[in-house]
Amino acid sequence: MIKKIEGLLTKSIIVGLLLYFLIFALADADRVLDALAHFNLSIVLLSLLLVFTGYFIRMKRWSYLLSILKVRPKMSRLVFFSGLSMTITPGKIGEFLKCLLLKRAEGVDKSKTAPVVVMERLGDLIGFSMLLLLASPFFIYKPVHSLTVVSLVIVAIFIFLAVLTTEWFTKKIESITLRITGKKVRKTRQFQRSMKKLFNKQVIAYTAILGAASWFLEGTVLWLIVSGFGFKVPFMQVISIFSLCSLLSGISMIPGGFGVIEGGLYFFLSRIRIPTSSAVGIIVIFRLCTLWFAILLGAFSLQLFERHMKTKNRQK
Repeated sequence: MIKKIEGLLTKSIIVGLLLYFLIFALADADRVLDALAHFNLSIVLLSLLLVFTGYFIRMKRWSYLLSILKVRPKMSRLVFFSGLSMTITPGKIGEFLKCLLLKRAEGVDKSKTAPVVVMERLGDLIGFSMLLLLASPFFIYKPVHSLTVVSLVIVAIFIFLAVLTTEWFTKKIESITLRITGKKVRKTRQFQRSMKKLFNKQVIAYTAILGAASWFLEGTVLWLIVSGFGFKVPFMQVISIFSLCSLLSGISMIPGGFGVIEGGLYFFLSRIRIPTSSAVGIIVIFRLCTLWFAILLGAFSLQLFERHMKTKNRQK
């Protein structure tokens, strides 16, 4: 497992380096480096602290969702942070790794815990929508544009959740699996039972609020970095830019939001008259403090998990 993940991370780093090399080339590398030279590096430390606090909030959400299913693993925190190594996968779908790790560590059925990851991703989308709604009066364009996006996303999410909990969906999955593998899979029933437990107003609201709080901190990080380059941009306007770019990234399912986040931030930063060289510097530092910090922290946590499992196996 570790080798496969290392291979994925290596490919991701290569793609990231190529993307940033292209950005630097198009923006005039000398000017970007000059802009970076005038950036206050102490802001990076504060940004990392805020981002880590956001991870802690999302970890609490993970533990809460597991508790609804009456799953209280001893290694919950380590498993959660290990899942950050899969931030680079399409729509963070690789975070189903957490379900595999729980299975390995404590024998918890993957079909029982998989709905937790589904709810986390949907909670993030609702969280982004909540932030966008909150900041819509400060949006660069007419607020009605952001309100339309929010409405469509929330309606789509609730339709998706409703379908996941239906008997029709369960039978359809079983039928497709039977045709492909020739075997009847019974795990879909467990998945549906867990999904039904999580599909209620209180759980969805709590999940979305924690998601919004976590992502609000990352939006704050973007504002700090913009300010660190000497630009005075209204705080809520930056939050609106961040939430829309993040929402579009989540919907696109592109691994790590590559291109979507960078392109979206560049477009909106240029609209508020931030020079190209500074905009590129802002984007690079922001992504280092968020995406790449998450991957690094996740990879380190996964190594700790593997060491713990090896020690546990030796003691048996």
